[in-house]
Amino acid sequence: MDKEPLSPPKRYNRDHRFGLRFFKSIPILFPLFYPTWEWAFLFTFGIMILNAISEWLTNKIGHYPSEMYGVLLAKDYHGFWHIFVEGTFMYIAKTACLAVITFVSWLLYVAYRRNVVSSLQRRYFRNNIYYRINCVDGQGIDNP
Repeated sequence: MDKEPLSPPKRYNRDHRFGLRFFKSIPILFPLFYPTWEWAFLFTFGIMILNAISEWLTNKIGHYPSEMYGVLLAKDYHGFWHIFVEGTFMYIAKTACLAVITFVSWLLYVAYRRNVVSSLQRRYFRNNIYYRINCVDGQGIDNP
């Protein structure tokens, strides 16, 4: 009475891989997202710079607990406050950096969406001959 469990049909068992198909689609998609050297490039470059700064801040913040232990064991009052204030400013800078990254990422999304919609509209209206021939009268007015 042992029955094999029913498996879903093959069409639902597609394997989504990061492979050659992804790299083949890059030359097709790249001109859609970056049609000209404008906002999308600027936002992408800005996000990369901000992420590098964020990683640097994370590295610096990671060293403060060990420095704090050393200062507390040495009972250095001024060293404690120096590390405390410096660490506090680093945390504030990290938080601000993450907020700016989120904002610039949203701007990049808007720029990508604008670029893709514009290119789709250009492709759609590129060969719209019917409208040019049949909807415009001889005087060039399409809504008399």
